[in-house]
Amino acid sequence: MLILAERLLNAAGFRHDHVEDTWAVPVHPRPVVTVECDEDGSCMMDALLDVHATLESCGFIYNNFAIRDGYLSVVGLTRAQVAAVA
Repeated sequence: MLILAERLLNAAGFRHDHVEDTWAVPVHPRPVVTVECDEDGSCMMDALLDVHATLESCGFIYNNFAIRDGYLSVVGLTRAQVAAVA
């Protein structure tokens, strides 16, 4: 996982257990997370893909992201809604 992805997840309140290689889910994740970023565009997108995959495996989603003036933000971090199957 890219360092930028780890920084985003840590800023949201997730903690990585290096022994179990899992992510601990916070009780109340931060809905908007912004970290400073000096990466190029492709690195930022790779980090977002890592974040998306980790969040999905923990049952979370985010609504949007923003890249502006050297900062990368993830917005609308919430628990994923599971649709009922009839």
